[in-house]
Parts: sequence; structure tokens; C-alpha cells
Amino acid sequence: MPSEAINEQFTYRFSLLAEGLQTNRSDLFNLRVPNFIIMSSNKLLYRICLAFFSLAMLGAVINSIINYEIVVETFKNLGYPPHLIHLLGAAQVLGVMLLVLNKGQWFIEWVYAGFFLNLSLGFIAHLISDYGNGASAVFCLIPLLVTYIQYKRLESSEKIREDEKSFVWNRV
Repeated sequence: MPSEAINEQFTYRFSLLAEGLQTNRSDLFNLRVPNFIIMSSNKLLYRICLAFFSLAMLGAVINSIINYEIVVETFKNLGYPPHLIHLLGAAQVLGVMLLVLNKGQWFIEWVYAGFFLNLSLGFIAHLISDYGNGASAVFCLIPLLVTYIQYKRLESSEKIREDEKSFVWNRV
């Protein structure tokens, strides 16, 4: 299947040359990797990072439930009110559900923004208060950023694929 797609690209580009149409030289020799190969690696990286991030966030919520007294003491040392624990826990569970279900682009953008603010402000609070180093926030921030970048790549490649389908449909 991949060799057939490459052969079609060659024949199309060379037919353009034979017809005498002006083409860009970089376009002539620029062979693209078939979309299903790129999509599988991007989706795999996206899903692995999303699974790691989701487990980390759900683990933090479960830790807040199990070790509530220790978490309250940590929040007091960081300068946050203890009632914020319940609100953050509910928001984290809701955010993970929205990311995993992948419904509603507008909600997903806000979820990524909320998690980024939560983790970055938590890291800064740890650094300012000298209570811990905030390494767990950084370890969760990295897969969050990778997941967001891969989400945007997948979203743009799906738009490109839809545009290619409409282009092929209009060309036939």
C-alpha cells in the first residue's frame, strides 16, 4: 500500500511536467510519508503521554483522599486554604474525563489551560515556600505539554486530510 501511494505521487508529478505546467522544484522531489504511518506514531505518543498524565492526576486525587490530613498540612505550608483540596480534586477528575473522552474542542483548550496553571503555580508555590521542590509538578507538566502538542498536530493533520479529501473529490 505505501509503495502504491509513492508511485501515484511520482506519476502525478511527472505528468505535470509532461503537460508543461509550472511546478515548484521542491514540490517535485518532496515525497511525503503516507498519512497512516505518521498518524499512528503521533497517536501512539499522544495516547501514551495522555495515559501517563491521566494516571498521575488521578493518583494525586486518590492520594488527597487517602492522606487527607497530610495534604491539608501541605496546603497550609504552601499558603493555600484547605477547602481548595476538594475543588482541585473535582476539577482534576473532570479535566481528565474531558481529555480522555476528547469531546468539545473548546472545553479541551480550557482543560489544558487549567492543568497548565495548576501545575505551574503549584511548582512556583513549592519554590517560594521552600517546602519541597515541586518536582512532581514538573514531571506532570512535561507529559501535559507533549500531549497538548500532539493533540494540536493530530487536529491539524485531520484538517489537512479532510482538505485533501475535498480536493481529490473536486479534482475527479
